[in-house]
Amino acid sequence: MPRHLASRWTERTVARHPLCNLRLLVVDDYRAGAEAITAVLSIEGYDARCVLSGHAALELTATWIPDIALLDINMPEMDGFALARQLRRTSETQHVALVAFTSQDERITRIPGVAVGFDAYCQKSGTTDALLQLLVRMTQ
Repeated sequence: MPRHLASRWTERTVARHPLCNLRLLVVDDYRAGAEAITAVLSIEGYDARCVLSGHAALELTATWIPDIALLDINMPEMDGFALARQLRRTSETQHVALVAFTSQDERITRIPGVAVGFDAYCQKSGTTDALLQLLVRMTQ
């Protein structure tokens, strides 16, 4: 099986808003990484925000609903799988496109990721090219 840095697991797409930028939420317990990727996404034209835990993501999504959420898998207290499950159970966030944004290999992440509702996978790497290309493929 070839190693992919990014893959779509479902056909879910995100419609671009004609008058505003797509909302993108980064959830990662590593502050420097979360802030860096959020800055890159903002420069690329996304309305990007970051939080440092699954609980903080649930608090934020009570008032601000993203179009796409990048969820780290390995986080304390509530990992990315548990957060994805929670987001899919809530009517306000069940439509959000979910990306497993992790250092884990896709072969480890895919089966449990699809089971809880992830739509795509992107491995954290030295550049953001794979992520940015995936986001373009997920939007119409």
